[in-house]
Amino acid sequence: MAVLVTRPHPDDESTAGSLRARGLAVLLAPMLRFEPVAFHDDTDTRYGAVIVTSANALRGIEAQLAGSRLLKLPLFAVGTRTAAAARRAGFENVIPADGDAASLRDFVLASAKAKETEEGEPAALSGRRRSRARPCRRT
Repeated sequence: MAVLVTRPHPDDESTAGSLRARGLAVLLAPMLRFEPVAFHDDTDTRYGAVIVTSANALRGIEAQLAGSRLLKLPLFAVGTRTAAAARRAGFENVIPADGDAASLRDFVLASAKAKETEEGEPAALSGRRRSRARPCRRT
């Protein structure tokens, strides 16, 4: 049996490796491509924490984070894989949630109520959507 893997690179390789280990043939056909974007730290904004919902957001700006003040703030990651990417990017205080948006929200709110983060807005790192896909229409 062959399996079509449509995840973007580099995540497609880990999925393909897992499938191949089970004896399956794999065809890689990424449906998305992630590209680095320019990172602009608004120095007039006081951030209290960083929130990340995807390791891809970190991959996109990792090379631009050296010396950034954000690296010293608590970083709330959606799950363990995103947390690992945050540590590789240089973040010192990484708090992983349980892998979904609801648990991430709960972790952030609990931390804010307990005053475990600095005062200020959360910096949410995410990508910029560039999809040119259009909704399908029935004819």
